[in-house]
Amino acid sequence: MDFQNDDPKTSNTYPLRIQPLRSTNKGYYPTDKIVTISEEEENGKLLGEGNQGSVRICILTYGDPREDQKVAVKQNKRHGGKCAAKKEIEILMKLGEHKHVVGFIGYHFDENDVLQVMELCSKGDLFNVVNNRLISTDPKHALNPHESLYILRQSFSVLEFLHSKRVIHGDLKLENILISRETSTQRGVEHEIKVCDFDKATQLMEGDFASEECGTIIYWAPEIAKCYNYDAEKKIWTKQKVLQYDTKVDIWCVGVMLFIMLIGDYPFKEVDTEKTEPRAIPSFPNNLNRFLHGLLMVDPIERLAVVQCLTMSESGTMEKQEERRKMRRAMVKRVQPRS
Repeated sequence: MDFQNDDPKTSNTYPLRIQPLRSTNKGYYPTDKIVTISEEEENGKLLGEGNQGSVRICILTYGDPREDQKVAVKQNKRHGGKCAAKKEIEILMKLGEHKHVVGFIGYHFDENDVLQVMELCSKGDLFNVVNNRLISTDPKHALNPHESLYILRQSFSVLEFLHSKRVIHGDLKLENILISRETSTQRGVEHEIKVCDFDKATQLMEGDFASEECGTIIYWAPEIAKCYNYDAEKKIWTKQKVLQYDTKVDIWCVGVMLFIMLIGDYPFKEVDTEKTEPRAIPSFPNNLNRFLHGLLMVDPIERLAVVQCLTMSESGTMEKQEERRKMRRAMVKRVQPRS
């Protein structure tokens, strides 16, 4: 798929006609259907806006009004025939479907714009969840350990999927974790997540390292931050060295996310390029402190791998280990001989 060589013949005036995609275990492929996207019902309600473009709610119509579907449409501008969305769409097409990655429905392009039609997650993003919790409750506490672990397990499931296909997300952060469903339980609210925004993702082609610019500064792993110099007077970052990183940058980002979910603040200052001394961490149950330490190891070689993260987090392993330790301590107390 090469947008520069294609000959677009339609405009981006709604309604649009697109060819939707179908998902297989080898990626997304065009179907033989044609569907229509319209802004009419939701009046193009704006979901978000950034440097690269905007995201709006639209209606996907298959011909039968009963099958109409609300979708999120991401619009990126093309500059001189080029567009940052090109690489993102190519990676999404190769990935295929995962239950915790936002669904990719189709795309449309013309001389000025590239539109990506995505699954709509109506519950907002994880940043808003954490921020609203901090506003409404104790400002020193965001999500509780169970709620944080529930999100963590899903995040590692996505990373296992991406890394098995040699894809680095490159920009994992609270704002790029969408909420598709919320369920209230006795232990807290369980959020079902969908990872989005692959515009800084990288497909490893040769070797095990990437060199493309990626990430959000406050989430930068040490191996990325050390390649930049910060000018405090001008408040700008300048790249000093060639970047060289691997999938472990995604693990670091999840560590930053976990820190924020538990503590309600970033672990490091934005201008900290060493990343050796995070803010003070209170004691948490379920070995979460040990987990945080493993995710935020400065040396990427010593940092936890995604397989280790899954083993530690899935199926309530950490919570069950803590419960077993409490039971053993209780048993020891009961069988102590009398003096």
